Amino acid sequence: MRVFVALGLFASAPTACALIFPLDGQPDAGSDGESGGDGDSDADVDADADADTDGDGDSDGDGDSDGDGDSDGDGDSDGDGDGDSDGDGDCDVPVVGSLDLGAIDPSALGQGVAVAEGYAYVAAGSADILVIDVSAPAAPVLVWDVESVGGAAGVAVDSRLAVVANDEERSVQTLDVTDPLLEPVFLGYVTLEASLGVVLSDGKAYVMAEADGLAVVDLSDPGSPSDVGRLRNPPDPLDVAVGGELAYVAYGNEGLGVVDIGDAGKPRLVGTTNTTARAVAVALAAEGVVVTSVEDSGLDVVDVTDPETPIVRATVAGLGRAGAVAAADGIAYVADKMGYLRAVDVSDPAEPTLAGTAELGEQSRPADVAVDGGHAYVVGPARLWIVDLDCL
Repeated sequence: MRVFVALGLFASAPTACALIFPLDGQPDAGSDGESGGDGDSDADVDADADADTDGDGDSDGDGDSDGDGDSDGDGDSDGDGDGDSDGDGDCDVPVVGSLDLGAIDPSALGQGVAVAEGYAYVAAGSADILVIDVSAPAAPVLVWDVESVGGAAGVAVDSRLAVVANDEERSVQTLDVTDPLLEPVFLGYVTLEASLGVVLSDGKAYVMAEADGLAVVDLSDPGSPSDVGRLRNPPDPLDVAVGGELAYVAYGNEGLGVVDIGDAGKPRLVGTTNTTARAVAVALAAEGVVVTSVEDSGLDVVDVTDPETPIVRATVAGLGRAGAVAAADGIAYVADKMGYLRAVDVSDPAEPTLAGTAELGEQSRPADVAVDGGHAYVVGPARLWIVDLDCL
């Protein structure tokens, strides 16, 4: 390192000049202030004026020394948390964000998740409903902890309304979420024997109500929701998906049921099929195609083109302990209780294929999954994970 001393010589006139001498006695032959031939004229140890003084290639201190935009070595060069460093849609970091629910509330028990317009709503048991901003998937942020609910076992949401299945209070509750920046406002409730999960469709909520079967709740007046229809036999519905005037219900040991909901006041079972094991979750994957998670086994792909005669076309095994399932664009996303999210391509119902896997962790025990805007949102007892679907 070369050090210079500037001596200021001042006269009585308002002018000043400075003489610069190198301390080691080596002259500056070129009058550029650089006397040692290293190209550094300002003594900042940066000879090539690239702002990198320590030779590590990182001139701006962002940790990125090779200019690929990846400062932390995670393979994501554009900072959007999608794990894709070369823009080809292929990456090795499918889990792009997560949030520790236990850090928010030690009593949190993530059981259900729904997503709308950049916000995730997590049913967290006695820790109530958590509203999380997921507009930046790599950095989810808690916005509200809605403490007035309690006992939240499931949640569904649209642009203005959140509907909560409450197993402790044995009710279905409605919340105004028109503006997520304002704390959700409790609107009303309707009592049901038990409420384990809920789905919204066309102004109505379809509720899994254990011994009360499948319940239909009219939400036309959110402040006074009303129980308008029941299908009590078969009992003990575990999950439901709705498409048009049909509901598809996972009935555990009874397999899959198809229910006509054209008349909301009189839901009617029109078709059933046995599944390869106990049916625990269901999703509508495409027109005429339903997928059913079969407990601790895999995924049944069911042809429901004829609602009165649903047919299991194929079964995908090797999915660990299959649980909750969501679907979009012919792909089923299965939450494996062993700590994975599995993607299964069912665009050809007769020949489904495993399309990808995201590892969540051995102790994750995922309980529910929702898909929105190119990401999957997986909730377990203590954490929310956000998975980039392009990475699977």
